[in-house]
Amino acid sequence: MPKNSLIMQTSSSEGNITTSSTTALNNRSFQKEDSVQLLSQGAEEINKELYEAAERGDSTGVQSALSQGANVNYQNPDEATSLLVAAREGYHDIVQILLSEGADMNLRDIEGDTALIEAARGGNCDIVELLLKKGADPLHSNDGGATSLHDAAREGYHDVVQILLSARADVNLRDIAGDTALIAAARGGNCDVVELLLKKGADPSHSNNYGNTALIVAAEEGHYDIVQLLLNNGADQSTANYVSIM
Repeated sequence: MPKNSLIMQTSSSEGNITTSSTTALNNRSFQKEDSVQLLSQGAEEINKELYEAAERGDSTGVQSALSQGANVNYQNPDEATSLLVAAREGYHDIVQILLSEGADMNLRDIEGDTALIEAARGGNCDIVELLLKKGADPLHSNDGGATSLHDAAREGYHDVVQILLSARADVNLRDIAGDTALIAAARGGNCDVVELLLKKGADPSHSNNYGNTALIVAAEEGHYDIVQLLLNNGADQSTANYVSIM
């Protein structure tokens, strides 16, 4: 056999080995990528199952999803967690399960709301108490500057307001518009909450960014029992809002 033919055969043989080996390596690489993608899709599905079970109050579904490896702190496209939605809907047993599995109480949704704010907004006293006992921050404010106290006062949840004040919520904190919990309660016509806030040191003459006081908003909304209560507690009658001035 000519020497050149032998060299060509050897090179061809080596080339085949190299090509075959490369093909096998590529196949294994693609298989690995496919497996990772399938695992990722599976994880996403089980995380969604956890969130949806929490949202509909299905404690068995929540436990099942967790046992299959669902991420207890999974956030949906709006950045809401299972804990946040369970707190909002008032599912105390699910909140307990999620907390026992290490759910983070301080995660915020796309608007900056935490589980405590959602629980307070929904008037869910037992969940508010549970979250506070577990260390939730009553002073946390969302992207609009509102705290759990603002929301509870606005909605008229007297018991929730009382619990938050007992946990040292700041009665005079302002939201982004300058509103305090007192202004929120007065606007909502929640006389018993207004009375409680005044007893806890709320400033009856505080004005927001538009010059509105609790007295002004109560009068504008026709809540004359609150107007009288505020006057009895020293609210300044001489304050005019910016609309009045203009």
